Amino acid sequence: KNIEDLTKETETYPGKASRFQLAWLLYWDFGVKTVATDKAGAIERLQQAVVLYGQLADECKDDPVFEPQALLGRAVAQESLAVQDRKLLKKAEQLYEEILTIHDKKYEKYAEGKFAQQRLDILKNEAKRRELVNEYEELQRLLGIAPPRMAQDENPLFQGLDIPKKK
Repeated sequence: KNIEDLTKETETYPGKASRFQLAWLLYWDFGVKTVATDKAGAIERLQQAVVLYGQLADECKDDPVFEPQALLGRAVAQESLAVQDRKLLKKAEQLYEEILTIHDKKYEKYAEGKFAQQRLDILKNEAKRRELVNEYEELQRLLGIAPPRMAQDENPLFQGLDIPKKK
């Protein structure tokens, strides 16, 4: 209850710290750790973690401690969603790059920047990226995670058909 109350204080350090704790819980405890037992719920919570870390990045702009932590949290949570959809690795790659270049600052010497660079090295190396994609595909198969539903206009089966949109 006390942490929940603190999360409402978006301008204070204790409030921000409590929101970081909430984001971590969404990502790790209720996301990654539950993906085998609650697939849909875990994916939803990983998506919520991406959003919350993104909000924290905006709220903590120019804070040399909180901003890189929020940016890294968002990137890692985004990458974790690749267990369902490998296309999201491209977005994760962009988010890792942002850590190194945001606001004309460099976080490359920070632990977050070093981690981001390591992930970028994997994502930009064709052989290593293929290995990573294979690992995500195997996890998806083993865990029985359904791929995301395709929007009708993205589905090749519906290309060229004039299907009325839902209102």
